[in-house]
Amino acid sequence: MKNPQFAFAQAQRDYRRLAAQGHSFAMLNLGMMYENGNGVPKNPAEAARWYEKGAEKDDPACLVRLGILLANGRGVPKDRVKALGCFFRAVELGEPAAQKPAGQVWERMENEERGRASVTAGQEPDYKEFLERLARETRPHAPKPKA
Repeated sequence: MKNPQFAFAQAQRDYRRLAAQGHSFAMLNLGMMYENGNGVPKNPAEAARWYEKGAEKDDPACLVRLGILLANGRGVPKDRVKALGCFFRAVELGEPAAQKPAGQVWERMENEERGRASVTAGQEPDYKEFLERLARETRPHAPKPKA
C-alpha cells in the first residue's frame, strides 16, 4: 500500500496541472484538500481561492462549497448575501443540494442582509422568486435577544 502522504502529493500535482488547463473538478478537489487538510496544511483561504476559480467556471459544487465558506466566514470575510448568491447560482445550474444551505443561511440572516439580498433580487426575476420561496419555506426570522 502506498504512503497516503505520497498519494496526496501526487493528487495535488495532478489536480494543479488539470486546474491550470481549466478543469473545474480539479479546482474543487484542490479546494477540498485545503479545506480539510488532506495532504496539505489546512488553509480555508486557499480552499476559498480554489472554489472561487471553479465558481467562475459555473461549477455547482464549487459554488456550494464557496457559499458555505462565505456564510461562515471561513477563509474569507463573512458575507451571507454573497453566500446566498452562490447557492442560487448552483440551484440555477441544477444542483439541488444547494437548497438546504440556502435555507439555513436565509434563517440566520439579519433584516439588513435580507434587504441587501432583496435589492439584488429586484434586478433578477429568478433570484427574486428564489428568495420568496426561501421566505415561504423557512421559519420566520426571529430577532436576536438584546444583551
